[in-house]
Amino acid sequence: MDDVRTPMLRQYQTIKAQHPHAILMFRLGDFYEMFYDDALLASKTLSLTLTARGRGTPNEAPMCGVPFHAAEGYIARLIREGFRVAICDQVEDPRTARGIVRRAVTRVISPGTVTDEQQLEASSPNYIAALWPAGDPARGGPGDGVGCAYLDLSTGDFRLAEQRGPRTRDGLAEQIVFFAPREIVHPEGTPLETLLPPDVLDGRLATPVPSWAFAHDAAYRALLERLGTVSLQGFGCDGRDLAIAAAGGLLHYLRGTQKADLKHVTRVSWHEESDAMVLDATTRRTLELVENARDGGRDGTLLSVLDRTGTAMGGRLLRDWILRPLLAVRPIEERLEAVGFLLDRPSERGALWRAARSAPPERATSWRCATPSGSCRRSPRSGSPSPPSHWRGWSPASMSSAICRAGSPPRWRTIPPRLCARAASCATASTPRSTRCGRCAATAAPTWPRSRRASGRAPGSLP
Repeated sequence: MDDVRTPMLRQYQTIKAQHPHAILMFRLGDFYEMFYDDALLASKTLSLTLTARGRGTPNEAPMCGVPFHAAEGYIARLIREGFRVAICDQVEDPRTARGIVRRAVTRVISPGTVTDEQQLEASSPNYIAALWPAGDPARGGPGDGVGCAYLDLSTGDFRLAEQRGPRTRDGLAEQIVFFAPREIVHPEGTPLETLLPPDVLDGRLATPVPSWAFAHDAAYRALLERLGTVSLQGFGCDGRDLAIAAAGGLLHYLRGTQKADLKHVTRVSWHEESDAMVLDATTRRTLELVENARDGGRDGTLLSVLDRTGTAMGGRLLRDWILRPLLAVRPIEERLEAVGFLLDRPSERGALWRAARSAPPERATSWRCATPSGSCRRSPRSGSPSPPSHWRGWSPASMSSAICRAGSPPRWRTIPPRLCARAASCATASTPRSTRCGRCAATAAPTWPRSRRASGRAPGSLP
């Protein structure tokens, strides 16, 4: 067989062997071509014309292709059908290449790693999960349990959790339903069917990863390196060995598929279920909180009635609040206090609204920070020399300054310290202290205790 294959097909099959579970889109000139079984599958899914390369010869290969400039739409359709797609590009100039042009996979796109805003619902998160079981989770012994890591790659929202005790299986199922990850990374040799019931796994892509990627020591070092810290204590995750192992496996998988260092993932939070009421899947479906029983859409749900948010970030936070009602009195009072403050002060509320509405989409900016090209276009694979005109000149510091200019100094000094701190934290989380608004920056750090970091809320969220 090796004697009759062309150099191009040998190159294709070498790269395909490295990504056997993905549809390989192979760049040839102005087209992405697919061959063999990938061509049969893609032509049926995308309604493409199936042809053959080398027809009538011993190395005849079924093939189909899509134009390079229109590839994003076809990739989106494959992802919606639950497929994984490996993008293989030319990595040298064909004019200077000697022999066959060198090609390599530049990114692997899967349902859990989509970052293109055109493929995502703005008000819903898009999590990818990783699970690391230890011992026999069903037994519920001291050393038994499951570590969990959840990451929304488009925004950098990173959360860790663990399930232990006799309700490990049920608790894990409820948590998966809450986060609704489209893809679940798990160690090879441990099928997800042993951890979760079939109805919970339905519609979720399972991705096996070598077990050594979940090694605790390596995972701990990878987390510290990614977060730029010397300890996880400030994030409430220190000593959570199972969750740290799950996070390490997830980071290993993402580094290998995204070909980026995930610079926008700058913090991690501990998901504490005791902070809120646990609503199982049946309760959520019956009450139609965020999805209706008719077609799974938003029409007629509690979320559709309450959602008057002005940004996608706010929409996702409101969805989180509805699905996790608070139990403790103090957090409830803090939330009502914040709502009452903004309700009584229209000028400050207007400043926050205008600043938030003028900000760039956080999914576009956070992924732009992580990609090698640093492109400002919403499509992470496309380049653009400058950001869109409607948010040029925007910066987190300008949002903070806009908040502080909203009212006169006497009125601003009446703002509760923790509300000022959290508004400033949301606006200036990624901004150097020297460029932050002095009034907010002065109160942000001391009023944000570690116990808050350990809660289920992200540090940039209002109570």
